[in-house]
Amino acid sequence: FPVTIWRIIMVSDKGDHGPRQRWEFHRVKINLNGEFPLIGTGAAILAVTGTVLADTSRPIGQEFFTKELIG
Repeated sequence: FPVTIWRIIMVSDKGDHGPRQRWEFHRVKINLNGEFPLIGTGAAILAVTGTVLADTSRPIGQEFFTKELIG
């Protein structure tokens, strides 16, 4: 399978303690780790590994991710 680069955004749950946060990882390389079942009628678990890569178009200190507090 080809290597793909993704942008991943994670947001903390409203039920979590402390202020809500939004994390954006600008460039993430994701690889399948194990078998990938293409045929089936039920749900499948996919094992993946990932690496956060630098995005040199971003300002210094924000090459890998940005973090934002939400209300």
